[in-house]
Amino acid sequence: MIQAAARGLVDFSLIDPRSHRDKFKVRLLLTEIQKQNELQLYDMLHRQVVSQLSNSNLAQDSLKNVWEAANSIYDRSKDLGLPWLKAVEKTTANKETSKYAGLKASWAQAFGDPDDPLIKAQIDATSRWLLSDDESNN
Repeated sequence: MIQAAARGLVDFSLIDPRSHRDKFKVRLLLTEIQKQNELQLYDMLHRQVVSQLSNSNLAQDSLKNVWEAANSIYDRSKDLGLPWLKAVEKTTANKETSKYAGLKASWAQAFGDPDDPLIKAQIDATSRWLLSDDESNN
C-alpha cells in the first residue's frame, strides 16, 4: 500500500474503508503494482542471465544452466504479465495429447495392443529385421 501511495496511484484520503467497492479497487491496484514490480525484477534478472550467455568461455553444462535459467525467467514473466496465454497453451497441449491418444488407439486397433507381449515380440522382430544389413534375412 505504501508503494501505491508513494507512486500516487491511490489517494487514500478518498478511500472509504467501509466501502466494498473501494476495497476491491485498492486490492486490484495493489495486485497490479505487485505484478509490475515482479516484472521489473524479472527483467533485470533476465538481462543479467542473458548477458552471461555472451561469455564464450562457458562450459557446456554452464551454458545449459544459464539457458534454462533464462527460459525459466521468461516463462515466469510471461505467466505474470500475460496470464491468458497459459490457458491457450494448456488447451493446445491438451489437443496435441488427445491427437496422439487417438493415434495410439488407431494403432492398437489396426495392429494390436503394443503392450501385449506377443505383439511386442512381433514389433521387436520386425524392427530387428528392418535394421539388419544382412541380405539373408529376406
